[in-house]
Amino acid sequence: MRPPQLRIDDASLLPVYEQLREQLGATIASGGFARGEKLPAVRELAMRLRINPTTVHRAYAELERQGFVRTRRGLGTFVAGAPKPERKRQHKRLTERADRFVVESLAVGYAAGDVLLAIRSALERRSAVAGSTA
Repeated sequence: MRPPQLRIDDASLLPVYEQLREQLGATIASGGFARGEKLPAVRELAMRLRINPTTVHRAYAELERQGFVRTRRGLGTFVAGAPKPERKRQHKRLTERADRFVVESLAVGYAAGDVLLAIRSALERRSAVAGSTA
């Protein structure tokens, strides 16, 4: 599969390793990587994103701790599949991510109404894309 377009936002309040972990975790959970597929090497991804290899390693370690990937020494890091957390845990994580988004948006000066409008707009665009591919 083609590697996902990963983007590091230097203006984000989220640490770089968290941004990377969230993006890779979401890609794995949505089937963007197949089970058993090899992720880019730590150094390769660090060079591509222009970040420290230790940051990539930390993101990979977190993904492994969460059950998304497995690292085989000398061979690389491979997709283990999306873990099947219970619904309550999924909801808690969604709420935490929404809270972070709202806090970051308000911190840079967006009004609450604008944040809500942006979320609604994003949901509508995703629904339109999902509807057109069905």
